[in-house]
Amino acid sequence: MLSYLRNYLIENGFDGFFITNLSNIKYLSNFSGSSAQILITKEKNYFITDFRYKIYANEKIDKTNYEVIIYNDYFNTMEELLKPVKKLAVEGKYFTISALNSFKEKFKDIEFIPTNNIIENLRAVKSYEEINKIKKACYIAKNVFEEILNIIEPEKMTEKDLAIEMEYIAKKKYNVEKMAFETIVLTSYRSAMPHGRPSNQKILNNNPLLIDFGVVYEGYCCDITRMIWVGSNINKKFLEIYEIVNRTLELVQERTKIGLKNKEVDSIARDYLRSFGYDENYFGHALGHSIGIDVHAMPALSQKADEWILQGNEVFTIEPGVYIENEFGIRIEDTVYLDKEKNGIINLTNITREIIKI
Repeated sequence: MLSYLRNYLIENGFDGFFITNLSNIKYLSNFSGSSAQILITKEKNYFITDFRYKIYANEKIDKTNYEVIIYNDYFNTMEELLKPVKKLAVEGKYFTISALNSFKEKFKDIEFIPTNNIIENLRAVKSYEEINKIKKACYIAKNVFEEILNIIEPEKMTEKDLAIEMEYIAKKKYNVEKMAFETIVLTSYRSAMPHGRPSNQKILNNNPLLIDFGVVYEGYCCDITRMIWVGSNINKKFLEIYEIVNRTLELVQERTKIGLKNKEVDSIARDYLRSFGYDENYFGHALGHSIGIDVHAMPALSQKADEWILQGNEVFTIEPGVYIENEFGIRIEDTVYLDKEKNGIINLTNITREIIKI
């Protein structure tokens, strides 16, 4: 990774590459604190942080790859490190205007060049070590999900209650670092909000319940959505649409191969749903997104995303849905990867996609 980035800066005539996005820093160094930068020059790599992370950085950072710099006066330290630099590549999406203006004021002889998705493109294709961490996250999530099925109390427990219980079980029993994002629990008509937040609404009997959740294992996320039917009287319309959404997910998994564009994968789902009359008014979000250190990463499986041609060993979600306002929403989501050797989708989410009834 570091040799690739050094070659990139040399090929483009840069003297250095300044990295400030913490997820990219985690990817390059395994550091997961809240304050750090990496400076790659033609001769050396520097890992830069402050006194709070002195001990942690010196324990965590591989000294064969980086010289660890603990600063007291930030700009004095940067002035020393940037002495040989005349053209500095920065992360265009993350190096803020405020930071850029400060650097331009301090370092008037340096030309700052914004770059786009250089490290993100590396992160999109996972190593098998990364895939195994995401697989483990999915395994833990499966166990948490199966446990909460036994504690749901319709008409008594609220959406928020269940979300809190899930997080408690994940952290207390399975020792997860954190949830991958705020758990979504939505009952009845509220399930038609694709990213609704859990509320004090009681979980209703004889209604659907949408649960969208994920956990983090060794810095890597999973993201899963399942539908539960609470009660004995299943709505016929819900059942019919559920089967359509489930078949949509199956089709995408069957047809996704190396060489397809991300937009073409999205179209597999969108065209199938449209054949039943469920157009963008019912399915208005992306089919999925890359996942790893960040729960939402590039590339996205979307008509609106930057183009990406599948190479193999990408890990992403597939999450088709149909949302009918004031009635219900149905989304089924798996975390999967495109196996480079088999040229096919491997599902990392080992939770049944049959309708779960409680």
